[in-house]
Amino acid sequence: MKKEIEEGLANLITLVSRNQDTNKPLADDENPNYLYSTVWTSLLTDIVNGKIDAKYLAGRELANRGLDKNGLWVGFDKAKEIHGIKS
Repeated sequence: MKKEIEEGLANLITLVSRNQDTNKPLADDENPNYLYSTVWTSLLTDIVNGKIDAKYLAGRELANRGLDKNGLWVGFDKAKEIHGIKS
């Protein structure tokens, strides 16, 4: 059972580490496996314990860039609406 879990995890890491369209390895700065590698432990524990809503923060950042949920430009006001960001 442990071996099966380890193999499944290795397969998942491989899938996440590759571009979904080209199947080429992702650059480290695009690889979600490394997303939190430089984040302080206190912030990680706050995310895990529900004190920080990482999904909301990602949506707010997209809204600040004027992007929709697919990364397409829609303008700042529309992006805030899409992501549920209030001024």
